[in-house]
Amino acid sequence: MFLKLSCSHKQRLPGSDKPNHHPAALHFHFNMTVYAFTAPPKPRYFWRVTDSTSLTRVNAKNDFDTGAQLWGHWSYWTSIVNTSNLDAQIDWSHRFTPTTADGDGNDPPLFVSVTDDVSWAYDEFDRRFRRRREEVRIHVIDTATFEWDLAFLECGARLPVLRDLESGCTVFSSRDASKALDWHNRYRNSREWFAIKFVPSKMILPDVWGNE
Repeated sequence: MFLKLSCSHKQRLPGSDKPNHHPAALHFHFNMTVYAFTAPPKPRYFWRVTDSTSLTRVNAKNDFDTGAQLWGHWSYWTSIVNTSNLDAQIDWSHRFTPTTADGDGNDPPLFVSVTDDVSWAYDEFDRRFRRRREEVRIHVIDTATFEWDLAFLECGARLPVLRDLESGCTVFSSRDASKALDWHNRYRNSREWFAIKFVPSKMILPDVWGNE
């Protein structure tokens, strides 16, 4: 929920840092207008299901990193969050998008897909296992260091995001993207979240459920 306020500076509402309090309301200053964003409950964990065919798997540094080179027009991540790139992300046959470094159609995905629904993650694990996929794994991502923020996208839309300030890792939900961008792809999964390019190893728990 967004509300225009008359105040002219950035601040936290009193008591927003206290545990067991009402959801924090954050003020963000933009073009001389201040908005109040009422933060929803934060998922305690995200889950990511991968197998040997996944385009983004844990690398040598134990990160999830798509390898996308975001520079030039795409150097600021708010410019890549749009309906075309989200459509490409959920279309498995077109996840190599022409929107990053060289535009030749063979660039890596822009997002790392995760879910906030552990039941869906287990079901997806079983589905891939039944299809005889190799190296099927469920990775757990800890959200303890994430805080709510409000991103102003290049198109002018306002998108709630969870952000880790130290690493810059930024995640947003399919639901919020649908509302902010009027995005209604019929294959959109309401339980899916998108991390911008990478999830660092410090957030990925060491325990992995796999079929090896």
